[in-house]
Amino acid sequence: MQTKGKSKYDEIFKIAMVDYFGTFWEVLTDLEIIDLPKKIDLLIIKTVSKSKYNLKLFNYFKKFNVLEFKSVNNLFNVKEDLYKYFVYLGGILLKEKDANIKNTTFTLVSSRRPQKLITNFRAKEIRQGLYIAEEIAVIPLHIVIANELEMDLNSEIGLIKEFSTGYERTNFLNEIIKEEKNKKLLKYAMLMYYKQIKLIAEKEGIIMSALEKEINYIADDLGLKDKWLKEGLEQGLEQGLEQGLERGKYFERSLIAQKALSLGLSIEEIIKLTGLTKLEIESLKN
Repeated sequence: MQTKGKSKYDEIFKIAMVDYFGTFWEVLTDLEIIDLPKKIDLLIIKTVSKSKYNLKLFNYFKKFNVLEFKSVNNLFNVKEDLYKYFVYLGGILLKEKDANIKNTTFTLVSSRRPQKLITNFRAKEIRQGLYIAEEIAVIPLHIVIANELEMDLNSEIGLIKEFSTGYERTNFLNEIIKEEKNKKLLKYAMLMYYKQIKLIAEKEGIIMSALEKEINYIADDLGLKDKWLKEGLEQGLEQGLEQGLERGKYFERSLIAQKALSLGLSIEEIIKLTGLTKLEIESLKN
């Protein structure tokens, strides 16, 4: 889950799951398996009691629950990923002394529908967006498809909808932009889909400057700011300053603009320097 080009989605998925489930259960983010050269970047959710929590999607969770994520940049490969599935299952059953085939679940969360997996192993739909394949191993494989889930912003379903694609993602982003009570979902979405959200907001006449400034802080809190700034600046060296700054998200441009304001540069000069709009630069004064 660490290859270049998919790390952003994987990191945000992990952060969102830890943020949600970590408030009431234990969440492990990697697994060290004997005979493998390094730790596996994998989410394991260890439940204590389900009775207190109203899970709408993951209500089949047992004591040990493994989550594997496949973003739009990392589509499911039947041959390679089924092998990993067996390795992961064997690993957790060996590593966790209390884990067994009766109290362990394995879930594949996918942005898009893994059609070959569903067809080849005759996976059955048990609710909208959730399938189960019982013929692969002694522990059934649950398959969650973000694009097929209903819109529900007030449960764990909302976190999974963050990773939908195409028309479904656009609908989701429209919903969270308008929903004041779902600021956390919007912040995660802005870290992944900043440009798309900004276009939607401009079309709807919504001022995003306040939320844009918050992104700087949340990315710093999540430990992503330095990483993405570096990626953006490196890409800028190769593909031009404008694209590099865009990859660096709003962070680097706002920092440059703030410094320029403190030095007394005019708004027109800062626009040329950073590519920010007049409204964006004026919002930084406050």
